[in-house]
Amino acid sequence: MAVDPPSSELLPEDLVNTDSAVGVRSLKGDISQLSEEQQERLAAYRRSKLSQRSMGRIYETIAGHKASPQVLIVLCGVGKLFVGDLTEAAVALANRKQYATPLEVEHILAAQQQLQRRSDHPPSQRQSKRLKL
Repeated sequence: MAVDPPSSELLPEDLVNTDSAVGVRSLKGDISQLSEEQQERLAAYRRSKLSQRSMGRIYETIAGHKASPQVLIVLCGVGKLFVGDLTEAAVALANRKQYATPLEVEHILAAQQQLQRRSDHPPSQRQSKRLKL
């Protein structure tokens, strides 16, 4: 069985996976079903990013050495997911308590405690000392 050598030119149809194209179409359909406020929050989430410089400093403080650029990209992505989950939980808590004001510190702290209760790992002593205000 002969294998064709890799082509240096890729055509657009070679790059399109039909399964992922269907997934993108269904995702666009899901986005259109969001309320106006949810669509605005999603757009803001997509535009936002965490600073690699700040994430690098945090990593260096914890790990004791510098992180590679690839590690920083992953850390920023995971951090962004965490901030998104935290914000989503805080908004849900504020809505449940029927607050008309923007998110307050108490909502975010309550959301963090809620996320910690749902996680499999309890906070370390170091974390629990830091969280007490």
